Amino acid sequence: MLLSIRNLSVSYRTIYGKLNVLDNVDLDIDRGEIVGIVGESGSGKSTLGQAITRLLPPSAVVNGSIQIDGKDLLSLSEGEVTKYRGTSVFMVLQNPFTSLNPVKTVGYQLLEAARIKMERSGEKWNEDKGYEMSINALKDLRFPDPDVIMRKYPHQLSGGQIQRVVLAMSLILKPKVLIADEPTSALDVTIQAQVVNLFKELNKKLDISILFITHDISLAYVISSRLVVLYAGRIMEDGDVESVIREPSHPYTQKLIAGVPDMSKFVSPDVKLESIPGQPPSFMQLPSGCKFNPRCPFVMDVCKQREPELIKMDKRRVRCWLYE
Repeated sequence: MLLSIRNLSVSYRTIYGKLNVLDNVDLDIDRGEIVGIVGESGSGKSTLGQAITRLLPPSAVVNGSIQIDGKDLLSLSEGEVTKYRGTSVFMVLQNPFTSLNPVKTVGYQLLEAARIKMERSGEKWNEDKGYEMSINALKDLRFPDPDVIMRKYPHQLSGGQIQRVVLAMSLILKPKVLIADEPTSALDVTIQAQVVNLFKELNKKLDISILFITHDISLAYVISSRLVVLYAGRIMEDGDVESVIREPSHPYTQKLIAGVPDMSKFVSPDVKLESIPGQPPSFMQLPSGCKFNPRCPFVMDVCKQREPELIKMDKRRVRCWLYE
């Protein structure tokens, strides 16, 4: 097991009081596995990624355990965390234009990644070798003119090009875990497909474990081998992507899939796209019992009184009173 998360809870101190955003999350990820983390906005997806990379704001309170290769990341000092970022875990942010330093050239930033990789591998820094590593990484990410890209500044590149530069950086650093937080949301559909294919290639080439965070369950289906559905900071369903998509168990997962556009549904003008009634709950005032009960079509009395446990069901985990 490469990444093991146990009883992870994250809360934020605010002027309104304490907001519990993640609640006792348990998650194991194998080496080379691509796991899609899906859910609506405000479900705790980004908080999960930031907790793993230790990038949460100072107002966050974290409890539990996050281990990579048996090392507990939450027990590391700030100095040790700096060494762990990049080569152990690497994060691709949602907005590509905030991923790079705007006043430094692409080449400068890729060479910095090469220097870090060589130093942490016990090698002496060699600028020629670092330049070669950078050029090769850009070539692998399908840049036809890597020498030209090296001399450019981030503002001279498109969003898709910047995401590829960030992926080239990860190719140089070769992290064990790559966390992608909505990496295609700012890109058009054509570029989205290219970036998704590049993630798959990185996974195959380097055997990197990938956490692909997205609100788009159809996109998660395309890239992932496993699907984890989050709602109100809790795992609602976790299983093989094919089985979860084709036979969803949790009512929330069923509703997410029913809301995916399907051209066959629009053959008749009378067919309407389904949506989930209501809104995701506020972390300032979560409902009692199951957090999905105000929006669930199968709600029972017990759903409003007690929260169900995350139980194992064949090769899947589900949090729902329908299966207790």
